[in-house]
Amino acid sequence: IYQSHLLLLKRKMFVSESILVDAVVAISTLLGLLYFYLTSTFNYWKKKGVPYVKPTIFFGNFKEQFFLQKHFFYVMQDIYNNLNGERFGGYFHSRTPVLMIRDPDLVQRILIKDFSYFENRDLVVDIKRDPLSETLVGLKGRTWRNLRHKLTPTFTTGKLKGMIKQICNSGEDLMNEIEKSTENELSVDTKKLGVKFSIDVIASCAFGLQFKPDT
Repeated sequence: IYQSHLLLLKRKMFVSESILVDAVVAISTLLGLLYFYLTSTFNYWKKKGVPYVKPTIFFGNFKEQFFLQKHFFYVMQDIYNNLNGERFGGYFHSRTPVLMIRDPDLVQRILIKDFSYFENRDLVVDIKRDPLSETLVGLKGRTWRNLRHKLTPTFTTGKLKGMIKQICNSGEDLMNEIEKSTENELSVDTKKLGVKFSIDVIASCAFGLQFKPDT
């Protein structure tokens, strides 16, 4: 009986060890596949001979933003500075390779001559939750082209030149109000001034309305 019990115990231990080994192998394999998936694109720019900022796993070049250590725009500024001296370079948004253009001539070519290949912007908007995001900056594809076709006549060269004077007048009113507040040692409500300036510019440029500075 003792030998039978010992043999049964050994079999259970063997089965347990086999399950443990299988579990370790399975977990190691899954971790290896996950690591390969997350880093499989990290040689993208290197293979193409493009200078790039070295990424980190899971986060790409946005680790500091993920942990709320830096704002998105400061992270982008750091990437820009790390590519100093280069006309263009690459970085990674998580595992997705992204190209950054630094040279003004290339920027002009992309935005004008080759614009048909780069019309979409890297922005994610939810029109159902935020209807005001349905603008030229946020829209893509056919929807963007239709809206652009409708708005193009509004922003011809001649009309834009006519708007400059109106915008400058609104800017002068804004500066005068700021100077008046500082002379009287009053606090400046920047949000209120910004909204007022925006409404003034839109009203004068779009509808030809002029508001008094104190309204």
